[in-house]
Amino acid sequence: MRNFVAHGAFGKNGNAFQFHSKTCAVPVLMRHDKIKNKFDFQGNLNFNNEEVIKLIENFIDYLWNSKYKTVMLYTQEYYLPTIVTLAKNGVYKEAIKSMENMEKFVERLSNQLDNSANMDW
Repeated sequence: MRNFVAHGAFGKNGNAFQFHSKTCAVPVLMRHDKIKNKFDFQGNLNFNNEEVIKLIENFIDYLWNSKYKTVMLYTQEYYLPTIVTLAKNGVYKEAIKSMENMEKFVERLSNQLDNSANMDW
């Protein structure tokens, strides 16, 4: 939804496309009701807020109860950064195998980050 509103997107109903001005991407809606002006810079985008919020909540619940729960722990509970070298050397691959592995990993990494911030080497 954010990308559609901010940048435009191709779709079957209420279609949109974008162009880049010197200031930013500009969404341009292609009206489906075939009026005189086919393109519009001001769309009347309506969303069923309750339905959208429920969809997002269901997706979050799905992630927490899926094979991605270890990743959710890392990103959503501990708010730890993604470290490319840990992805390359297999540390993340090992950590996501179980909640126990991930909990040990995030505890160790959190301690390392705290020690660095406190200059406790």
